[in-house]
Amino acid sequence: MINKRKLCIIACITFFLSMPLQAQAQTNSQVQTDSVSETQTNNLQNELQQYAQQEQELNSQFSDQTQQELALDVKILSLQQSLQTINEGIANDQNNLLTQQKQLQDLQTKQDQLQKQRQEDSDKLGNLLSTFYQNGNEDEGFLPFVEVLFESSSMSDFLDRWEYVSYIINDFEQLNQKLSSSNASISKQQSLINEEMTSIQTSLQEKEQLQQSQQQLLSTQQTLLAQINSQEKTTILSSLNLQSNISIVEQLMQEQGLETSLVAAGRKAGINPADSTDANKSIIKQLTPFSGSFQSIFSYAEQFLGTPYVWGGTSPNPGFDCSGFVQYVYGHFGIHLDRVSQDQYTEGVAIPESDLKPGDLVFFSTYEAGASHVGIYIGNNIMIDSEAYGVSFDNITNSYWSSRYLGARRIVLFENNNL
Repeated sequence: MINKRKLCIIACITFFLSMPLQAQAQTNSQVQTDSVSETQTNNLQNELQQYAQQEQELNSQFSDQTQQELALDVKILSLQQSLQTINEGIANDQNNLLTQQKQLQDLQTKQDQLQKQRQEDSDKLGNLLSTFYQNGNEDEGFLPFVEVLFESSSMSDFLDRWEYVSYIINDFEQLNQKLSSSNASISKQQSLINEEMTSIQTSLQEKEQLQQSQQQLLSTQQTLLAQINSQEKTTILSSLNLQSNISIVEQLMQEQGLETSLVAAGRKAGINPADSTDANKSIIKQLTPFSGSFQSIFSYAEQFLGTPYVWGGTSPNPGFDCSGFVQYVYGHFGIHLDRVSQDQYTEGVAIPESDLKPGDLVFFSTYEAGASHVGIYIGNNIMIDSEAYGVSFDNITNSYWSSRYLGARRIVLFENNNL
């Protein structure tokens, strides 16, 4: 009994003595846990800082590359839009050519039908009449009719035969005149259609040459783009793919708003193109003779496809506005134009839209009334200009530009122009 009591007392004493040690162990364990948590947090923070630093290094590393990609992407988009305009023109010419060929086939069918009718009528009237009127031999045709008349049995019979013979001769003569007139009309129509087909084929060849030139430029830009970092290129091309999903109609609807915003931003920044002066400039009031061809001017202008639009811009870097681009291109060839489109609209001589020739300046009312936009006409209803999306080709007959067309001015007389 005593031993059991002693054991209980010892056990209780031991329990009470062990309580501070357990609490101390728990405290030490919590301290260790907090220390590990703090270490992990610090590690994550350090890792996050490392990621941020790596990201900064990558951004710095890819900055120049990204700028090159963006510049190439803008040029590619501009070239693709230009090619689309050219391809539409080629498709229209091809459709027109098929239409003209169909009309020519229809006329040939009519002519064959007339020939068949001539043969049938000739058979009905007899080989004698056919020989007389088709060969124009009076001796062979006239004498048999005289014999018919001489064989009459009476005056009444003679008159009846005479009336019958006269009727046949007159009827056959009218028939031949009608057929000859129809043949002449068909031949004239065939001649006009052949002339139109020749004109369409010439236009088609010009567009195909322009298409080939732009396709080569596009291939060059795409080759350069393919040489740049693939990851960065994928990101940019994805963005371009989204942009390319925007329809042409939406782009046209946004055109004026974007140009207006650019102009407003430039004016807000205090930029006024009219303040630019050129000491060597002399306002052109008549046609300026040019010994070269328009092709040399066009070849120079198309180098700037994809160059950004900059309000007040007069050079490739940082970019052009519409009149700055026109002034820069012609200034390269010693032809000095005024600075703004409103003043350029007073230079040279006015020409109707139906008489447009490559090298003429075409003017439009866009963000404000009057001549607020200008481009260089290159033929086939296409102009090259600096608009809100940069230097590119535009079709002056599409819904946007045709509704804003103001007029055209001719400032240069090329050797191959007949005015």
